[in-house]
Amino acid sequence: MSEIKPSNVDVVMGGQNHPPVGAAVLGGGAVANRRQLAQQWNLSPEVGERFSLYNDLSGANLSGSDLRKADLTEVKLTGANLTGVNLSCTDLRNANLNGANLFKADLSGAELMGAKLSEVDLSEANLERADLSEADLTLSKLSKAKLSGAYFCDANLSGTDLSNADLQGANLSGANLRGSNLSGAKVSSSYSSTNLSGANLHKANLSGANLHKADLSNADLSGANLYKADLSNVYLNGANLGQTKLIGADLSGANLHKADLSNADLNAANLGQTKLIGANLTGANLSNTKGLSTDLSGANLSGANLSGANLFHANLNGANLSGANLSSANLSNANLNRTNLSSADLCQTSLSKANLDNADLDSAILRGAIVENASFKNVLGLSETDRTTLQRRGARF
Repeated sequence: MSEIKPSNVDVVMGGQNHPPVGAAVLGGGAVANRRQLAQQWNLSPEVGERFSLYNDLSGANLSGSDLRKADLTEVKLTGANLTGVNLSCTDLRNANLNGANLFKADLSGAELMGAKLSEVDLSEANLERADLSEADLTLSKLSKAKLSGAYFCDANLSGTDLSNADLQGANLSGANLRGSNLSGAKVSSSYSSTNLSGANLHKANLSGANLHKADLSNADLSGANLYKADLSNVYLNGANLGQTKLIGADLSGANLHKADLSNADLNAANLGQTKLIGANLTGANLSNTKGLSTDLSGANLSGANLSGANLFHANLNGANLSGANLSSANLSNANLNRTNLSSADLCQTSLSKANLDNADLDSAILRGAIVENASFKNVLGLSETDRTTLQRRGARF
């Protein structure tokens, strides 16, 4: 009797012989494991067979299922209904979940590196300690999601809704959050901080967000909305905050060393003990800011609006304030040594006990300025008439 050999379209049930090219293999290895899972999950024959043979669960209704600790690497779950499903500690590396519904799903501790999750509904889902490094979550919904301790390193979260999400202790270094919504999100707490260093948050909505102690060094926040956000003790050194809305934001104790805040709106912001050494604040609006003991040494504030700002005891040593509006500001006890104040508006500004030694006051407006016990030694640009007037008001030369 001649040996019967399988053709290139036959299905081979395990065995020792190698299958022909293009044939499907049942039994043994990944297919057998998936067949076992299909039976365990009570999948319909059609869905179970498609999953077993092709690792395809697209469009499947798995809501409420217990899929925890399963190996679903590279599985296709596009458009699947996974509401309330338990996927904790499941391996979903490089899986395709585009368009899936994961509302209130449990993905805590899951491996989702490189997964495709664009336009997915993950609102109120649990992703605590999950790893989504390099995953694509563009335009997905993560509102009210639990994301504490999760990894989003180099992930794409552009256009994502993260409103009121809990991101405490999450790592978003290098993530793309361009145009995302983080309003009301909890990004940090008193006991944990979030890593957003190098993240792209261009035009993101972070109004009211809690970013206390977060690391946003070298992040791109240009054009972002940080209205009344908590940025206290945040690391923003080297960050791009150009044209950012920081109205009423709390930046007390924050580090913005060499940050770019050009044309940013900091109206009524809290800058108490904020470090802005060498920062670029050209054209920025700092009117009515509160800056007790703020360090602005070497900062560029040319053309900035600081009218009504409270910069008591601030350090502006070597800063550039040329053409700035400082009218009615409080700069008493401030250090303005070697500061460029040429063409600055200091009308009715409080400079009592301030140090203006070696400052450039060429064409500066000092009408109504309070200069009692202020030091003007070796200043430049003052006429003899101005010197006499200031001395009469208590200035020291």
